Amino acid sequence: MLVNNFSAWIKIEGKLAEEFQIEVDEGRREVTCWIASELGKKFRVEWQDNVFTTPTAGRIRIDGTSGNGCLITRPGVVAFKEGFRVSDTDRRPFIFSALRTTDDDSYLDASLPNGLGEIRLVIWRVVIAGPSLRHCHGKTPRYFHVGQEELVVHERRKKALNHSASLGAPLPTAPTSVRSARPYGTPVATFCFRYRSLDMLQANGIAPPPTPIKRPPSPKIIEDSDEHADEKELARLRARIESRRQSQKEPKIRGVKAEKVKEEYLRPFVPGEIIDLT
Repeated sequence: MLVNNFSAWIKIEGKLAEEFQIEVDEGRREVTCWIASELGKKFRVEWQDNVFTTPTAGRIRIDGTSGNGCLITRPGVVAFKEGFRVSDTDRRPFIFSALRTTDDDSYLDASLPNGLGEIRLVIWRVVIAGPSLRHCHGKTPRYFHVGQEELVVHERRKKALNHSASLGAPLPTAPTSVRSARPYGTPVATFCFRYRSLDMLQANGIAPPPTPIKRPPSPKIIEDSDEHADEKELARLRARIESRRQSQKEPKIRGVKAEKVKEEYLRPFVPGEIIDLT
């Protein structure tokens, strides 16, 4: 997405997330879109100042929980945030997870974070207030609280959500520089990525429907009249041959079947004798 010469995007497991229904408010310098969350996959937010003039800081807010930011102090830099540090040597990555729900009515009145289902990036112009320090706080940062991990939503209040953005297991990471910066003025750019599972985006007409699977056409049976005629003629010939074969198995004597000839007719013929063959 692009607004006021700043651009931002999200990558899921290194792949650029497709953006749906992008809406730009130039007056507020804000742009929103929808992306498809993928259960169990890590993601990161990246952004860039396309026309660098002064240092800026981008601050991430996920599901209503704010985190620290990242500075851009020179042109051509692509800033990114892929998790929150929890110690000098560990970082917990952003990850899409299943939203925990319950039917316990005691959760009906529980307040929900403002911005649930959103990944928000707000960019400010800043004045660098101190030198770089090669250390981290070495403790759980104040920008991440345990309540985020323990978020439970009642079934009737989940607002068509089935995923949430949370933190994965700690990963080892090298220490990084920490610089103090003081923002001034109003935000120069705000990016809001609203996320839902792909099937929910499709069900609500936000993402295009799935492409139907093309099946190969069924083979057509071509009738050949000549071929059928040949088959019929061959059947007739076979019937005639079989009929002749059967007739050859029945020997005849002077046109009379052998089984009908009496034994007396088979004795030697005596000259002058009259034989009745009726």
